[in-house]
Parts: sequence; structure tokens; C-alpha cells
Amino acid sequence: NLLVNLGAMESKTHNLTDLGNRLALLSMEPRVGKMVIWSYLLGCSRSSASAGVAMSYKSPFILPPNNMKKVANGSRVALSRRSESDQITILHSLRAFETAERK
Repeated sequence: NLLVNLGAMESKTHNLTDLGNRLALLSMEPRVGKMVIWSYLLGCSRSSASAGVAMSYKSPFILPPNNMKKVANGSRVALSRRSESDQITILHSLRAFETAERK
């Protein structure tokens, strides 16, 4: 039913549509895959691909040891840039990592 609703499968024949064939090539949840495909078509693929990958895996934020919790929470708040969205925070984290890696 999900694939039909996404337009990835024909409801009567259960054949994959062109979108469904593209989604089958991606190793991510179909809704996230459709988001990544549309973001490419709309010209915002870099951010969306990063967010899509981040949404497909467990959170990179782990529980730090007790003596580091305050610093870790402060870092997470700084990376969030006042967003309450975990996905946006992860996106900012990935960009900060890329920037640090280039240095």
C-alpha cells in the first residue's frame, strides 16, 4: 500500500513504476528515497541527501559519560542553531564535520 501511495507501484498489476524502479536501486526507506530523488530534481540534493541518510540510521548522538553530559548537551544545542528538529541538528552536524575535515 505504501508503494502505491508513493506512486512507486501500480495498484492493479503490482508492477513497479519508473519511480519504483529508481527507489529499488536506493538502499533506504522508500519515502526517504523519494525525498532524495525529488530534492535532486528541485536542486537541493546535497542537504536532502544528508538528511535522508541521517534519517535512515540511528542517531549519531550517544549518551556520554556522566562527567561529559553538560558539555555534550551544550554542543548539541549549539549544533541545533535553535532548531528543535533532530534532522536539522544532524544536518548541521554533518556540515560541521565536513568543514572540520577540509581543514
